[in-house]
Amino acid sequence: MSMSQKPTRGRHFFVPPKNKRKGQIIVLAAVLMVVMMGMVAFGVDTGYMYTMQTRLQSAVDSAALAGAATLGDGEDEARDIALEFLVRNPIRPVDYDPMQNDVSSQINQYSSEHGTNLEITLGYWDEATKTFSSSGGVIPPSSVSIKMTHRNLPLFFARALGQDEFEVTAEAIATYQPRDIMLVLDYSRSMNFDSLYNSPLGVSHVRDNLQECWQDLGNPQYGNLPLEPEYITTTLNTNDHDKPDTTTEYRFTSAHITCESDIQEAYIWFQGGGSQGVYTGNSRSLTVQGTGYNNGREISQIRITTRHPDYWWVPSHTHFYYRNYNDLKNHLGISHVSYPYPGGSWNEYIDYVRHQSTYNAQYANDRYKFGHTNLLHYWIEWRSSHSDTPDLWKAGIQPVEAVKDSVDVFAELIETAGTNDQLGLSIYNSSSGNGLLEHALSKNYDQVRTTARQRQANHHHSATNIGAGLENALDEIEENGRAGSFKMVVLMTDGVPTWYNGSADEVGARNYLIQQAERARDMKIPVFAVSLGSGADTELMEQVAAITAGYHFTVEGGQSPEEYTEDLKDAFREIANKRPLRLVQ
Repeated sequence: MSMSQKPTRGRHFFVPPKNKRKGQIIVLAAVLMVVMMGMVAFGVDTGYMYTMQTRLQSAVDSAALAGAATLGDGEDEARDIALEFLVRNPIRPVDYDPMQNDVSSQINQYSSEHGTNLEITLGYWDEATKTFSSSGGVIPPSSVSIKMTHRNLPLFFARALGQDEFEVTAEAIATYQPRDIMLVLDYSRSMNFDSLYNSPLGVSHVRDNLQECWQDLGNPQYGNLPLEPEYITTTLNTNDHDKPDTTTEYRFTSAHITCESDIQEAYIWFQGGGSQGVYTGNSRSLTVQGTGYNNGREISQIRITTRHPDYWWVPSHTHFYYRNYNDLKNHLGISHVSYPYPGGSWNEYIDYVRHQSTYNAQYANDRYKFGHTNLLHYWIEWRSSHSDTPDLWKAGIQPVEAVKDSVDVFAELIETAGTNDQLGLSIYNSSSGNGLLEHALSKNYDQVRTTARQRQANHHHSATNIGAGLENALDEIEENGRAGSFKMVVLMTDGVPTWYNGSADEVGARNYLIQQAERARDMKIPVFAVSLGSGADTELMEQVAAITAGYHFTVEGGQSPEEYTEDLKDAFREIANKRPLRLVQ
């Protein structure tokens, strides 16, 4: 052994003995395989059962929501839609064929197979107690409860363990979410305009409307005023053989005279002085008026000269006086009749009839004529505020009457729906020209309806301050809106914003409204804007609705009141029926 080599120590190599447990791992693997297969079977079947439960719950939820959404169409319709949604949302794809056009046959089959396991109940959800009760036909249902059980659903791997089938049950209750609704209504002066003679609807239509409005006021009779305007007509029945009966139709700047005997002469005097004689040539009918310098001047006195029926050379004189208000009121029979309202007077009414620039004169050709309908027209045109003529709210003046009728429909719908809604009222023309909260949010729908009815156009102020009305509504919702309620505003106008910060300012009023719309957006309160007629700023109202994620409804102008009233009611119906749904169970 060389010096470079190291001695080698002895090494022992381990040789394992023969494996005495050969094959045991195979047995263990087989046992574990059974356990693993059981776990797989349990997992698959459990997952399948969970899937069926989830699908059934989803189907029941959608059916309850669909049924509740159609409660407004009737109870039978709500049940039918709920059942149809269950059919269209099967828990197993084989249970519904979307390619089959005849859905009704599939609905019938579904009812035959599962009718005993399905409960569809219409009723009412009590938010305070969190309980559902059947309406039983006593109150209109506002909620739908659905309980469904699917039986005999097959299992797969669990059959090896003796479990062949299972069942799943799901229940859902859908109800309308309670709403806090603020109505913001237009009672500006323009809401009278379709009952004035300058209305695009035409004079004939306005005359008919004024007659109806006079009936609404109870057909009061003032003096000897006729219903429709006429010239002052006075007959002097003398019962005197020497003086024949004479009738004069006074037209202020002219007069038409008829007499039982021949008229020899008519002599007329004028307001402010001056006179003129007219020789007739023995006519029994005569029209007189000023000529030359006196042309167009108002007549203050007429003297009619006739001859004695027996002694032709003996003159007979008959006088008619129109010198002042008292004379005119005597002819009209109102000299001893108290003027009925705080604002205005009989003298002012006479001036109104005389005035050449009134709508009464310009459009209806009723200058110098007197009657109950143009007395009403005088009130509407010159004295429409509540402080002047407080009974005008009783008359069906348009278009404000259409708004009142629509509020009645709206309030009735939310009342009969039984959805626990609150309703408030704001108008945007108080005595200062700013908004006014007429009613706070409450469930006293009759109070809101009554107040809306008892307000007249130009009730407090003639201006249109839409932003102020919206601001008051948002303030009320912010202060008194309920937690969990759906909050919304219904904003209606027939015009454009005209008033801001105490004065007429269209630009400021428009910007003010947009600011309030942005505030509503930040409060997540949609505005349902309604534009009525051709005078409304539809682009602005559309913008307000868009800013707040609301809706805009346009009632077109150029229609008769009967037509736009129905359109306005339809808009309010649609808004009333936009009730948000929610699942409460």
